[in-house]
Amino acid sequence: MAVNRRVYLHEPTYARAIRLSHTQHHGIGAMNKKKCIPVVEQMLRDRGYDGTPIVDEDTIQATSTTGDKVHVHFVTGKKKGLGVGDVRAILEETPEDDRLILVYETSITYYAKQAIHQRANVETFQAKTLYYNVTKHVMVPPHRLLSPGEKEDMLISNHVNEDQCKKILATDPVAKYYGANPGQMFEIKRCSPEGREYKVYRVVV
Repeated sequence: MAVNRRVYLHEPTYARAIRLSHTQHHGIGAMNKKKCIPVVEQMLRDRGYDGTPIVDEDTIQATSTTGDKVHVHFVTGKKKGLGVGDVRAILEETPEDDRLILVYETSITYYAKQAIHQRANVETFQAKTLYYNVTKHVMVPPHRLLSPGEKEDMLISNHVNEDQCKKILATDPVAKYYGANPGQMFEIKRCSPEGREYKVYRVVV
């Protein structure tokens, strides 16, 4: 894999941009599914779910080119937070091999979190974080998840170990958007003040 000669393993944080995108584009009160759905559909496409999503009142289903399936559930009307009963009911109707994304309004109860942690392929998003596509923010540079082979090539060609690379949390909004798992690596394109494009790499932890 061809890599720029100048490789940056560290980059300034853009957490402020992400925070602003969430505070400027959220509603008050009940979940606004009309705002969420276009962002979720784009998020699924960016993850490789190329087929036309099946959308009904409270769920979205999609299948990737490799046959992997994802179910997105919008859990509404839970003023006291997403409860363990809601989570267990959704888990029971979702095949264990399929990915599940839960979109909730306000919060998740302690016992609901414990139930979620029993399955490795469950993700959660608070609705207001999906009212705006964080990857489209002007201050967020393009991110791309590398394949295992691309990651290995980058480390070898630049004579670095994974421990030397800058880290990005799996809970980072951009990492969550792409469904990144610990151990995966992002390639991030940035521009210098002189207008030169360069690449930085971050390992998901």
